[in-house]
Amino acid sequence: MTGRILLERTLPVVSEEAGALALASFRSLMRATEVKMALAINLVWLLIFGVSLLSRSDPPPGSVRAFIATGAAMAPFLGMMQIMFNQFGFDRAGFRTLVLSAVPRSQILLGKNLALLPFALVTGSIILLVAAIALQVSPLVVAAAYLQLLTAFLLLSMLGNLVSSLLPHWVAPGSLKRTKAPAKTRLLMLLCHATAPAALVPAFLPALVGHLCSAAGWLPAAPTNLVFSAIELFLVAIVYRFSLGPLGDLLLHREKRILDVVTQEVE
Repeated sequence: MTGRILLERTLPVVSEEAGALALASFRSLMRATEVKMALAINLVWLLIFGVSLLSRSDPPPGSVRAFIATGAAMAPFLGMMQIMFNQFGFDRAGFRTLVLSAVPRSQILLGKNLALLPFALVTGSIILLVAAIALQVSPLVVAAAYLQLLTAFLLLSMLGNLVSSLLPHWVAPGSLKRTKAPAKTRLLMLLCHATAPAALVPAFLPALVGHLCSAAGWLPAAPTNLVFSAIELFLVAIVYRFSLGPLGDLLLHREKRILDVVTQEVE
């Protein structure tokens, strides 16, 4: 008896529309050469990060390891930002299907975000494993870093949903070449990518709180880091949930303009 194919499966918790779009988008991303090229950047960072850690003669102090683990959890997004900030550019003519569908636009954004989650989790798990082995990081710190990875994913997803609607651009098949957008659009895209790492700053706050509590003699660093990571993830998840409505309305307002941009091949 054969198992069900990917697109016949369902995702728990989320709506049927968001789950179906997430699975379809995930399959499309897995097949796209240009997406593989963008994600290959993570392999470069993994190599650099792994070599730098394994080449150390002595591990850093315990107070520093939590910040390094958090940084390792953020590493996957360095290669994913180009995709997260242009979620419809890789759809090209396929974006017409979304425009003509009756699916609520908030669910389209949710499905697009969920399609990218496995890439972040897999890459983050590998880099965190390297960090945990090289630095002898405690399981509590690793668990906190996983929660911080999810927090960072939600933060960048909200920013990506906004930028994808406001600054869409066509991407040439088989490459990461963009269209010759107007100078204003190019400048805004450059600013978005340059300032995007600032959106990851909140993910470092639990490690900072843990360090300060430990330095003051109030609470041990690792458990405090884990607890505050869980609280922060919960709060960011609520903000993300309520952001889908307004950002979905923005997508609905901008979708015809997005369609014109992502289906027009400009050299």
